Amino acid sequence: MANGYEGQSYGTPTDLLSLDVGTAFYVVNGAWYGEIVEKDGCKAVYVQVTKKTHPITEGNRYSLVLQVEQADAGEGGEILCL
Repeated sequence: MANGYEGQSYGTPTDLLSLDVGTAFYVVNGAWYGEIVEKDGCKAVYVQVTKKTHPITEGNRYSLVLQVEQADAGEGGEILCL
């Protein structure tokens, strides 16, 4: 089952590493749109307004309050690069 369901709103911070690659979202506590992507074999967050991609690593994890806009139907799982 995919993590993050379309239209689901998280009232508490969500660890972006727990979302599937392909999940698009709106950050409620930051007012920006993003998407979980895979870059160089690692999970990363793409920030739409800046057009920049930021890796999600054990030392660089993000927890944000978000609204899932579109969820990928994939299996998910952690893709973590150290």
